[in-house]
Amino acid sequence: EHPHVHIVYNRVNNNGKTISDSNNYKRNIKACKEITLKYGYHIGEGKEKVNRDRLKGKEQIRYELYDAISKAVKTAANWRELEERLKERGIEIQFKYRSGTKEVQGISFSKGELKMKGSAIDRDFSYSKLEAKLESNKEEQQRDHEQFVQQLRDAVASSNTNTEEYGNEPEYQAGVFMDFLEDLSQAAGGSADN
Repeated sequence: EHPHVHIVYNRVNNNGKTISDSNNYKRNIKACKEITLKYGYHIGEGKEKVNRDRLKGKEQIRYELYDAISKAVKTAANWRELEERLKERGIEIQFKYRSGTKEVQGISFSKGELKMKGSAIDRDFSYSKLEAKLESNKEEQQRDHEQFVQQLRDAVASSNTNTEEYGNEPEYQAGVFMDFLEDLSQAAGGSADN
């Protein structure tokens, strides 16, 4: 679906000796960057456009981890919530601690037999970046909660004012209660029918 190149090369030199494949991954990256610059190609950005159905083995699991972590970290407000959401998808979290302390130094994720460092899945999945995202989510949830409580207080105050004006008639009280429920529901982001 997208133009791409496969490079096949011979690992036997002109003297019949095997060419070393040590550091192959790093050399491959360097060679690809040089070819990209020399011929004006572009390097794909982001993981969203990767054809996941074409992936196999380690790369397939890496993208499964990426997708699951990306989704879970959007709404989790702490490590426990993140762990629970990932566990539902068969993913476990392991923390790496600084030697002899309880200070977290890094994070890894595992699914089945495969275990990968967070930063190897995506740079945004290092321990420090995930910690910052969880803290940001927690603060946002706290602001949303405070806003909801204020809207609830305003709705109650409005209902109390109307009750003082119109008395304790049953029909009126039922109407006030229904109005209160509607205000409460709207403050929570839903409708009275929910």
